[in-house]
Amino acid sequence: YTTQIEMEPQQSISEDSFDENQHLQAQTEIEQETNDRLDVDFEYNDIGIPTSPEIWEQLKQAQMLLWNTKLDDTDALLVDDVDTNVWLAGCYAEVAFWRFSFDETPENEQEVNYRLKYMSNIANVLYSNYNTNPSLLKRFRRKKLTVSKDVQYQLFLEGIVSSAYVQLGYCMINFRKQSVLKGGYYLRSAWKKFSEAVKIRDEMIKSNMRANPELLGMINFGVGLFHVAITLIPPNFTWLAKLIGFETASREQALEELEEARLNNSPKTVEASLVIVGLKNFFFDEEEEALAILDELKEQYPESALIYYFKGFLCRNKGDLRGAIEQFKEALKYAVDIKHLVLTARYHLGYTYFLMNKWEKSQANLLEFLQNAEANRFKPYAAYKIGFCFWMTNRRDEINDLYSRIDDWVRPNQSFDLFAQDRTRTIMENGGFDPFYELYIPALALHEGKKYGNAIKQVEQVIPILKENKDNRNYYALYYWLKGSCLKGRKKYDRAESMFKLALSCKNDIDKQALHVLPMTWFDKAEIALEQKQFSEAITYLNNASKCKGHHWERLLSYRIKGLRDKVKKARESSDL
Repeated sequence: YTTQIEMEPQQSISEDSFDENQHLQAQTEIEQETNDRLDVDFEYNDIGIPTSPEIWEQLKQAQMLLWNTKLDDTDALLVDDVDTNVWLAGCYAEVAFWRFSFDETPENEQEVNYRLKYMSNIANVLYSNYNTNPSLLKRFRRKKLTVSKDVQYQLFLEGIVSSAYVQLGYCMINFRKQSVLKGGYYLRSAWKKFSEAVKIRDEMIKSNMRANPELLGMINFGVGLFHVAITLIPPNFTWLAKLIGFETASREQALEELEEARLNNSPKTVEASLVIVGLKNFFFDEEEEALAILDELKEQYPESALIYYFKGFLCRNKGDLRGAIEQFKEALKYAVDIKHLVLTARYHLGYTYFLMNKWEKSQANLLEFLQNAEANRFKPYAAYKIGFCFWMTNRRDEINDLYSRIDDWVRPNQSFDLFAQDRTRTIMENGGFDPFYELYIPALALHEGKKYGNAIKQVEQVIPILKENKDNRNYYALYYWLKGSCLKGRKKYDRAESMFKLALSCKNDIDKQALHVLPMTWFDKAEIALEQKQFSEAITYLNNASKCKGHHWERLLSYRIKGLRDKVKKARESSDL
């Protein structure tokens, strides 16, 4: 979820992207090595007792260490007990997943697969031994039950829920590797398990059977997370939700489930809190509440690089760039032992300085990221920004060498990568940034940082260039839209609408370099219409934005359009009431 907000999905979901051959041989080898290790290592003595309060407390201690990014200490706390409880095995697997997320080496992938499989084996024992409705064959094969019905249901529920988390883990690994078919299979399997768990939970509540609150919180988090994920699917991919088996989803339901996960004090309290922060900030316009939750988490986890990192995003999103810089620096301080997190924080520190037009500081941080990052994620767009910093700091002779390397880093279907590739090729062909873009890019950065007054002053510096290039409608369209969007940000709607009208008048005379102006103008107009409670007009403008095809930001803008549609729908329903 955070990754989607930050950038975009790893891969567009289409029939053309269903290529499972790329990682097949490596995956087969990893699975074989995992099974070989389990044949030797796996031990689990089922004693027929649900997870005790002492073990839940041990899990909370492990989560405290984990979220303070002390991965080795978390391992040390758990390693001797992973064969005694499915949730301890699960937390042990989670540590390996964090390492894999930070550094996707074959060794880290093998370890996370091994630990997930270990957890899965324990989950399968619980699921099989305590199934409340097994087939006749399974009834005959399983050991004779010597526990009460209340305990049976609790153990069976632990088996179902832990199995769901195993499937979710496999899903995320495969999606990170862009194995869409396998990821989709595990996603569907995870939801089926969570659905089964909800039925058992409801049956227990109806029969007045005891259910552990931490375990209920694990169910709440899983169900809430699915609601969030499904609401992010664009309209043209609703078939995916049906394929998973998900009927209806709502952010309100997600919020309710995630709040319950927090109240139940489950091991997923931090994750639930962070997803709530994302929902409140990006979809419910409750920025202050979101920041308050993050501040509460910072008090509980004072050395968590990830929480500082996440707050940096929120500060940047609201235009508090100095606050974002401070948070990213704190993330750097506490992530010192985690190379990937250090480099990602460097990237976003450089990105934020770019929005402030601080070229020297921006290029220093972005260069440190670019020179040390092993994966290609962020590299093309970072290089594009570094090139502009070079241009503004008299290092122009270094630009072509940098830009010539971008083709090696570009990932297919990644909007930021493809934009950077296209723009840098044009820049090299033209011998550098032309005078218009030298003035326009700083204004665009200030606009993204929500410094609208400064952005207007900066973009108005292009007016002499416009007068000298009256036939270049790209320039005019870009200028009209950006100034209009800044005026909208300052709530000067009449003047903004005048600029938008001029931007749209250029529609027949622009090429791909400025084509994104059209959908973004319609989107901005829709936001104004929503603010003025003109709901029908807002939907019309969003429909117009959706019809604009072939520009660099088509995929990313589709998510913003969907989010704004949901806001319009919600506002209209509230207005009708």
